[in-house]
Amino acid sequence: MLEGERESDLPVGLPAAYAAVAAVEDYPRWQSLVDRVEVLERDADDRPLLVSTALDAGVATLRLVLRYAYEPPHAVRFELERGDVRDLRGEWRLSGGGGDATRASYRVQVDPGFKLGLLVRGGVADRLRAKVVDGTLEDLRRHLAGGG
Repeated sequence: MLEGERESDLPVGLPAAYAAVAAVEDYPRWQSLVDRVEVLERDADDRPLLVSTALDAGVATLRLVLRYAYEPPHAVRFELERGDVRDLRGEWRLSGGGGDATRASYRVQVDPGFKLGLLVRGGVADRLRAKVVDGTLEDLRRHLAGGG
């Protein structure tokens, strides 16, 4: 099981931070891991509900179908419907005092399954965890600061 959580302050207010993490279709523009996003189903508010995505995990390209859930303006959650791993779930959690800063937390848990699990051990697992958790949060910070 690969899991990690990281928190960071973002240089924008809560509405802008939430808009960025809820705009799932835009992920390939700023998330270095995300190669492709295709919305398969939308909810009553026209937000992406079921999404097919391809992630560059370094050791392999993972094809996943994820189900999203939204709690505006504080959370966006996702979990695996089907794909190249046994299980995957995660969430963005946001909090802010109404100013120009937001506290963001990104958490993810992945059970790679047996085959992929053989590739993802020891130092490889640590580097992948850092790329997924730290890298994704840093990608968001850079995007919101206008650099991505």
